[in-house]
Amino acid sequence: MAATARNMASTGYLFTGQNDGKKAVSPLPGQNITGKHNIFLTIELDRIPQTSSFAAPKQNSPQVTHHSQLSQPMANSKSALKRVRQAETRTAHNKTLTSRMKTLRKKTLSAAEAGDKEAAQKSFSEFSSAVDKCAKNNIIHRNKAANIKSKTNKHVKG
Repeated sequence: MAATARNMASTGYLFTGQNDGKKAVSPLPGQNITGKHNIFLTIELDRIPQTSSFAAPKQNSPQVTHHSQLSQPMANSKSALKRVRQAETRTAHNKTLTSRMKTLRKKTLSAAEAGDKEAAQKSFSEFSSAVDKCAKNNIIHRNKAANIKSKTNKHVKG
C-alpha cells in the first residue's frame, strides 16, 4: 500500500525501518489504532515528495547581509557607485569614532570603580570630548550624548 508523506504525517505514523527500497511505518508511540488489526504500511521512497518533512534537510547557503559583501555593488550609474564608496568610507570612520567613545567610557568607569578619582576625572574629560565630537558629526544624537555623559559623570563623582 503506497502513501504520500503528507498522508503519513496527518495519520500519525512513524518510520521504523527500511526494506528493499521501502520504509516500514508503524503508529506513533502512545496512539491507539481502532480496528481489528494493527496496520503496518510501507512507503515507496521514490513516491515521497522532496519538500516533505521526511526529506533530507537542504544545506543552508551563506546569506548576503550587506552590499559590501557582494562581489559587485548593485549601482546602475557612476554617481551611485561613488555613493556606495563614500558610504563604506564614512561607515568605517564612524565605527572607529563610536568604538573609541565606548572604550573611553569603559576606561572611565573602571577607573571610577577602582577609586582612582584623578585618573577617572582625566579619562572622563577625554570621554566627554569624544562624545561631543560624535554628537557634532551626527553619529549619535545630542540628547544621547548628554545622557551618557551625565550617567558616566555620576559614577565618577559617586
